[in-house]
Amino acid sequence: MLQLLNGARLRIGAGGSVLHNHDDPTVYTYAEGTSSKIRISAGTELSLESGGSFKATNFVGRLIVEGAEGNPARIKVDSGNFSFHTASSVNPRMILGPYSELLVTNTGLFHIDSTKDGSKYPPFYQAGGMIDVSGDSTFTVGRTKARPFGTGTTTFRGNALLTVDEGLFDQKYYPDIYIGPSCNCETSTVVFTDHAKFYTAKFSSLTRFRVGDDSPLAEENAITNGLAVLRYDSDSYSRFGSYFTVGSDYCRGELYLNSGSMSVTYGSLEVGGGNYEYRRDRSDAHGEGLMAVNGGTFDVRALNGHVDSIIQGLIVGAGWESKLDGNSFYRGRLELNSGIVRSNTDAANVIVGAGRAKGEIVQNGGTFEHKRAERNFAMAIGFSGGDGSYVITGGTATVKSDLYVGGVLPSTFNYTLDYCPNNHDAVGLLSVRGGTFSVVSNLVLSADGAGTLEIGGAGLLTVGGDLVLSNCTETASVATLKYTFGASGVGSLSVGGDIVVASGSKLVVDMSEYTGPLKTFQLLDLSSAEGTFSDIEFVKPSVEGGNRLTLDVDADGIRVRTNHKTLIMIY
Repeated sequence: MLQLLNGARLRIGAGGSVLHNHDDPTVYTYAEGTSSKIRISAGTELSLESGGSFKATNFVGRLIVEGAEGNPARIKVDSGNFSFHTASSVNPRMILGPYSELLVTNTGLFHIDSTKDGSKYPPFYQAGGMIDVSGDSTFTVGRTKARPFGTGTTTFRGNALLTVDEGLFDQKYYPDIYIGPSCNCETSTVVFTDHAKFYTAKFSSLTRFRVGDDSPLAEENAITNGLAVLRYDSDSYSRFGSYFTVGSDYCRGELYLNSGSMSVTYGSLEVGGGNYEYRRDRSDAHGEGLMAVNGGTFDVRALNGHVDSIIQGLIVGAGWESKLDGNSFYRGRLELNSGIVRSNTDAANVIVGAGRAKGEIVQNGGTFEHKRAERNFAMAIGFSGGDGSYVITGGTATVKSDLYVGGVLPSTFNYTLDYCPNNHDAVGLLSVRGGTFSVVSNLVLSADGAGTLEIGGAGLLTVGGDLVLSNCTETASVATLKYTFGASGVGSLSVGGDIVVASGSKLVVDMSEYTGPLKTFQLLDLSSAEGTFSDIEFVKPSVEGGNRLTLDVDADGIRVRTNHKTLIMIY
């Protein structure tokens, strides 16, 4: 056992090193078992300076760094090299405990790894300590589902780099990076600022990055109900891997993108959803995710030809597991205030609310884009029993594929459900209250559920193809077209193709908030329409003379007009 106690300092300078190799007892000897450990206690410091190194290989047991209030324990890697590699078996881990500090600065290198047989055990875990990576230093994660960022705060600043070990490309267990607190009601926060970034080259297509993990201590199978936060204030470009998840299973996750740019190079960005590979037998999962974009750019890029096509792309709110029951429910919310969010390949879907989940996109500004998709990749608001909504009050949104509101049959996506609930009662809402929303192709309501299209007080919706208000395939739900006036008027809907109104479709015109002058409003041109509305609801404004307004729906269009009083003069 190596212990630094009572204010001790171990300084390793140029050319110096500490080596620990479990397979070579001549290098360092210690007692066997889980009690074997290296301990760095309150007021002590392990310092690696230029050329100095600390290398633990096939480590068994625990390396614990834990201080006291006002008297931290510290590891400082200042242009040195710290490498920690665990062996398999007895729950090995390096623990950065309460009142501890890990400082990696200048050109320091910090590397964590484990054997592939120990892949389910995190080789490093933050349990209350502070991590600060700065200068031109690098923090590298090797193979295994690493959970390096737990309870506490981690900051990457300067030109710091968070990356994965690309030398493991041919191994079975690839690096995954999870952020998640260790205990209930605790918070894990990771911040990228200045020019710091996450980046890999060839390994970027394989790694998974989760903001909010369900059980950070795998062997204890902990249920956290905690909060994981990632703030991206850097002006650099970060390229992430196959799946980027914000909020998963038993942990809330929040991502704040304020500047710079981020991308997922293969797979999906999922905000608020369960891990479809695991936890199928859980009955009380409740993952929640929030992604707030206040600047910068997030690109979602998927690989054409991926087998599980439905899980590619941007997914907001997804309860994929077919065996979920009880109180299991997921929630995801994407807030776009400024900046850019785009699904940027020909092989990506956009799904808002799928399965046992509620998904929301709220756009107050900025730019949203779903690139024109090939091979039946499209956009759905409400899917397979999910509840989805997209509300835009400002900015621009462009969907260059078909858009389905209120369900869509999986076969439309060339996909057969195997783990997503096979439900046909999805609920979808597209509300254009401001800004500009453009659908290049077709807009379909209630293809497999109940869909509502709302035109608000100042929105502009353009549909380049057909507008189809269809009956739900399995239930009695209907498609609803709704105009909700603001104080000064209502937005506009323009359709370049045909308008199809199936039996059972409903029209609602609500002028209850209108306070402007009485005049004629042309709401929609129906000269190329097929079918009629089965139910029409008209709510008149309370302004003086508002009772003279009439809603006319005929073969030419939908309009609100004023019935003027007739004056009869008798001579």
